[in-house]
Amino acid sequence: MNDHQSCNHRESSQGGIPPGPRSRLTVLNQRVASPRELAAEQNTAVTDVAYHVRVLRELGMIQLVSTRQVRGATEHFYRSVAQPDLDDEIWGKLLASYG
Repeated sequence: MNDHQSCNHRESSQGGIPPGPRSRLTVLNQRVASPRELAAEQNTAVTDVAYHVRVLRELGMIQLVSTRQVRGATEHFYRSVAQPDLDDEIWGKLLASYG
C-alpha cells in the first residue's frame, strides 16, 4: 500500500486527518522544498508526495517559489502560505480531495 492509499486508512492525532499532507505542510511551513526532497526525507514515493503537493497547492495552502532544471526535468520548489494547525473545516476539504 502506498502513502496516498494509506492516507484513507490511517488516522492522525488530529481528527482523522491524513498524516501525509500534514507532514508535508509542516515541512513547507518551516522551509522551501521540492516534492523530490520531501520524498527522500520522508522515505516516500515521489508520486505520492507530488499528489499531496498538488492538492495543497490547489487549496491555496502552498505556493510555488522557484524552479530549476535537473537532468532535463523541472524541479519545483514550494513553501507554505498556511499554518499546519488549520481548523477542521479546512482539513475536511483536504481530506475530501482524496475522494
